[in-house]
Amino acid sequence: MTTSTGGYPAVSSYTAVFVGATVLAAAGVAAALAFPRTAGQPEAEAPISSGRVTRPIRPTT
Repeated sequence: MTTSTGGYPAVSSYTAVFVGATVLAAAGVAAALAFPRTAGQPEAEAPISSGRVTRPIRPTT
């Protein structure tokens, strides 16, 4: 990273950081699209609880 007069980063440094972030974001999107979900395999759902306790809870003192 280069600095300009005054101690602030040069404009080219900002450009390099934004280009690098764009490349990493594009790589992340490509990785996410490389493994698409298939329509035949739905996600597993957690069982729905009625909220009732089926056995008493005993303290562990």
